[in-house]
Amino acid sequence: MSTDATGARADTATAAAPDEAAALLGLADTLFPPAPDGRRAGPTRGWRERVLASAGEQGPEAEEEMSRAEAELRAMWLRHAHGFTDPLYKSPPLGTPMALPFGRPSTHSYERNIECPSLEERLAAQDTGLDHHEAAHVVYSSGMASIAGVLQCYRSLTRATADGPLNLVMWGAYYETGVLFDLVADDGLRCRRAESQEELRSSLLSGEVDVLFVEPVRYEWELEALDLPALMGAWRERRGGRPGMVVVDSTLVAPVWPMERFAEAVGDPGVLVVEVRSGLKLDQRGLELGNLGVASLYTRRSDPVLPPVADLAAYLRKMRTVVGSGLSLEALSVLSAPFVLDRAAARDHAVAVLRNNALTARLLADLSGPGRLFSRIAHPALDGGAAWAQAPFVVCHLREDRLEHHGRLLGVLRSQACRRGLPFSHGSSFGFRAHRFECIVPSLKEGRGLFKVAMGARGGWGRSAVLELLMEVASHPDIDSLCRSDPDAVPVDLTDLE
Repeated sequence: MSTDATGARADTATAAAPDEAAALLGLADTLFPPAPDGRRAGPTRGWRERVLASAGEQGPEAEEEMSRAEAELRAMWLRHAHGFTDPLYKSPPLGTPMALPFGRPSTHSYERNIECPSLEERLAAQDTGLDHHEAAHVVYSSGMASIAGVLQCYRSLTRATADGPLNLVMWGAYYETGVLFDLVADDGLRCRRAESQEELRSSLLSGEVDVLFVEPVRYEWELEALDLPALMGAWRERRGGRPGMVVVDSTLVAPVWPMERFAEAVGDPGVLVVEVRSGLKLDQRGLELGNLGVASLYTRRSDPVLPPVADLAAYLRKMRTVVGSGLSLEALSVLSAPFVLDRAAARDHAVAVLRNNALTARLLADLSGPGRLFSRIAHPALDGGAAWAQAPFVVCHLREDRLEHHGRLLGVLRSQACRRGLPFSHGSSFGFRAHRFECIVPSLKEGRGLFKVAMGARGGWGRSAVLELLMEVASHPDIDSLCRSDPDAVPVDLTDLE
């Protein structure tokens, strides 16, 4: 029986998991705090009775009730939060009271210049692991907006030109990040992707890198984890004090990635260290309340080269206002929920998500290989690396890798999930409370797919039943055998995705 970096045991029948009913009731009390006399808020009273009635129950009906309760709680909060903002104009009359459910009221004169002090101060209040550095935080409308904002501002600050260009090296694979770098690259900003970690370290040692951009776990088909000790060895031996900026996109592992220790390790004088991430995935307890991006800046205290970190953050906020990449008032109201960007809450949720995915990877890896449906399973926990080397989903390499076969696999899973009453949906992304699966099609022309399972935070009967289904599927020798087990399943057409 195996144990992963978060302590999960590969035992689908007995592995302990937080009770979903208790978790939802706790979220409800956070969003709608009880009155001093203990009475519950009006919107949740009937809802609470139904959740309590299902607490401790196991099976398809109880899982369906938990899914329904989660959706209702989310809808109640969204209605409540929008009630604060719906009456307001985008450019409200000066002096208009603009209270939010939690945190400071907004004082903007038009929506593009909304400040987000409550969220950014919430992040700052949790900066407890810095000895030699100081930090500042800027929130954006998305993770991609945070990357674009950081890149725009750094390029402006350094006055990069064709005669004195910035050289950016990326070790990462998120598709849209690559597209962004292609769009902004020119003679003044030269962007290059390191295809291997050896190439990454070689580039660093050369002293010719001005901006280093890395993903701790690379968002690609093998989910390769960064060899942090090797990178730090190259960092200590690099030439010329370059790069001047190190950017980490921690979206996949943010709550368990040791960002403050990393900033202290690489944050030499004159080096700006930045963490960027989507705050939609693991920072909202799986409820996906609103799009959100975060840029966290780290510089040495009294850095002799760089401006104070507060000034750098102010510069990013100015650019955010100019290009309109900040939060809308509706988003600010919704995201005022106290658990959003709360480090302890995010870690609790992420550990459950990561544990479930590591467990899934281990179980399926034992059933993959020659003569099996899946040729191999990719997940960083299988390599036995650092505790942070995790992922919120599992990549399953279909041995007969053709879009037609991926569509047949999806059809069987959709059919079986429905018949068995499982909290297992065909859908994108990761980090939810329930569980999902999908096939990513990088290129129709290539005719290949990427099958991904994104286990959520929920445990209990639902998780065990999903894992049982996945193990049954993985036990088949090929796609024809799988489809014979469910002849009524309707394949998904993956050839018409435009």
